[in-house]
Amino acid sequence: YGLPGEDEAFIVMRQRRYDAQALLRDPISALESLRFKISDSRYGHTEFEDAATAGTRFSNNETQARIEAVHQPIAGFRGVVGVQLGQREFAAIGDEAYVPATKSQQAGLFVLEERRFGRNKIELGARVESVRITPDAGNGREFAPISASLGNLYDINDNSHLRITLTHAERAPAIEELFAFGPHAATGTFEIGNRNLQAEQSQDIEIGFDHHQGRFDFDASVFHKQARHYIYARETDDGTGNPTRVNEDKRPGPAEEFLLINYAQNNARFSGYELAASYALLDETDGPVQLSIRGFTDAVRGTIETSTGDAPAPRLTPARYGLSLHGHYKATSANISYVRAMDQDRPGRLDTQTNGYGLLNADVSMVVHRQGASEARIFVQGTNLLDDDIRRATSFIKDAVPAPGRGGVVGLRYKF
Repeated sequence: YGLPGEDEAFIVMRQRRYDAQALLRDPISALESLRFKISDSRYGHTEFEDAATAGTRFSNNETQARIEAVHQPIAGFRGVVGVQLGQREFAAIGDEAYVPATKSQQAGLFVLEERRFGRNKIELGARVESVRITPDAGNGREFAPISASLGNLYDINDNSHLRITLTHAERAPAIEELFAFGPHAATGTFEIGNRNLQAEQSQDIEIGFDHHQGRFDFDASVFHKQARHYIYARETDDGTGNPTRVNEDKRPGPAEEFLLINYAQNNARFSGYELAASYALLDETDGPVQLSIRGFTDAVRGTIETSTGDAPAPRLTPARYGLSLHGHYKATSANISYVRAMDQDRPGRLDTQTNGYGLLNADVSMVVHRQGASEARIFVQGTNLLDDDIRRATSFIKDAVPAPGRGGVVGLRYKF
């Protein structure tokens, strides 16, 4: 498939993935179950400048293993204890290899517990990790993120619930954030990592309410995040109040191809809300046709705290609202949805504003074969049916490349 902004460039990609899991029930008296999961993914792609010129080659090989043990109740608490192990080998060879070959190793121990106290259900969680990131050239980094959460679900009555969750979360930097240096054609950026980044930390609080009764469902929540050492991609001023642009050799110029970004850390805060409601216009008690309607809205506001004052967090999704209809009749189902995104008039420093847009999607599918566990389904999907000019506020290349216009897919999906 092609690269946005480059008419002749394209990539050839291949990916192979294997997943396996096993479940043991009542393996010993102290355990209800023991689950093993393992996955192995081999990914690679070659970038072509044109049909005859192979450019940079990327590979990413990753293996993940996970063990989960659900224990018998202890002092009224029921939960799961587990271990997760991971290994990743990333390599890029060619002129546009902006990240060095890197090996990553990760090991984590986690626990999740819950217990009822009358109308309250207490939920506890904790995770301790060890992360080691080693590039082929230069010194590696080691991190030990620790995360924990405490939540309570309160039953107001049989249909309504109030929940509150407190979380402390830590995240190790990604390899791109640490070691990137060079042009990234897909995003139109020249990325410079920071080998001295610390682990990202945040303290979060979320308060929610849900109500489910008959044909009606309602769910709402508000949240606030206070982050330390928040990692983000930061543009630099070229001295005229505009972002710095450079060529592939990092030579600056106002008309050059790449936006210069540096991975930086500052304290930050984010606040937002999510609200959704649905109603079954027709359900199984009304006959063979089922029809439901759903509405939603969400928004987030972020601020970066810098030495020169507060600034809007860059590349945040604008406030949105939407409406969808879902119908089902025998082997046929259909959906139509409309999402309205508002203007993003609070862009990050040196970023640009984006106009709002309307996204109308629809799909119809029908099961044409079903026997045992096997199933064949034909489907038709339509996307951006209004052919609106959609500019994603989260994209580095939104001013040059819009999201795809009106499109459609016809297909057959077979599951066995």
